[in-house]
Amino acid sequence: MLRKSSKFIGYRFNEIVLDTNSFVVLLVGMYNRRMLCKVLDKNRFKETDPDVLYDYLEEFLRNRKIILTPQVLAESGNIIENKCGESTFKDIILTFMNFLANGVIEIYIPKNDLLENKQIPDFGFADISVFGACRNKSLITDDWKLYSYCRNKDREVINLKEFCD
Repeated sequence: MLRKSSKFIGYRFNEIVLDTNSFVVLLVGMYNRRMLCKVLDKNRFKETDPDVLYDYLEEFLRNRKIILTPQVLAESGNIIENKCGESTFKDIILTFMNFLANGVIEIYIPKNDLLENKQIPDFGFADISVFGACRNKSLITDDWKLYSYCRNKDREVINLKEFCD
């Protein structure tokens, strides 16, 4: 058991929205921690111990509700399949079908609502969907631009790299 990090005690929300890379780390880490080095962006996480990152993320999410958007699910699948291979992707989906069906809440934001956000050309559909989903919820992201945008809009946001610092 890891010692609880005091920097994560003050978060108000029990519902946690995950962006694409946060969900990829969670899903691949649950499947096989040794594969985390395949999916982590080496530029963003060059000095990060994948096991420590996964352990803290998993501990933080324990007893909290995990929220995803369809855009995050699609991007996550593409990343896992491209970086780990088609057979591994299929095995991950089959292995965690029950977790995906019952342990994750999906929030759908209509495309017209996404298109109303003037920042969509700068962020794309997945990030804007995550921004919309994290109203009155916490967000975990490794995207510094999204992190800053959410902070400026008074959203509760955690940078994934904070789990390693």
